[in-house]
Amino acid sequence: MPAAPQNQIHQGDNLAILRSIPTASIPLIYIDPPFNTQRTQRRDRISVTRNVEGTRAGFGTARYNVTRTPSPTYADTFDDFTAFIRPRLEEAHRLLTPTGSLFFHIDYRESHYAKVLLDTIFGRQSFINEIIWAYDYGGKPGAPYLDFEMWAIAREREPFPKTRHGMDLSIPCLSTTLPKAGAEAQPERLNCFPPRRH
Repeated sequence: MPAAPQNQIHQGDNLAILRSIPTASIPLIYIDPPFNTQRTQRRDRISVTRNVEGTRAGFGTARYNVTRTPSPTYADTFDDFTAFIRPRLEEAHRLLTPTGSLFFHIDYRESHYAKVLLDTIFGRQSFINEIIWAYDYGGKPGAPYLDFEMWAIAREREPFPKTRHGMDLSIPCLSTTLPKAGAEAQPERLNCFPPRRH
């Protein structure tokens, strides 16, 4: 197997970077592309300094002062999202090892087109399951629950173990409860439903 990059972070157009990586060298790929929301997306950045009188709660009794720093924005608008994502998925297919798998994260705006595209590139038989991420505290966008679809794709469908990469892929609906600042940690809960069939 060709050597894959180890312990590296690349900044730039991911398509150009993907094309520089050896074929069949990556066992696990997670793709979280823009969702084509037709809005300008902003990723707020902050720096924190520990201070007993700080306005932000941390772990235990720690408090922090917060300073907002320049935050990047990008136009999450695509006239043809499929044309944008197709070459990246084709590269992902090329990069996966024969027993590798891909997790693709998207929301309702492009999920149907993405599923057809994934079936075309990986083969419909490679689809393993769908994971619905229903969250409340962590990353909440204003609604108590918001579903994002994530597909588990196997490059080779058989044999495929029930548990892969430390995850039980027979569970299509995963809900994780995260603690609010200062609250006791709550156990992770899994809502399990029978796997969907084609």
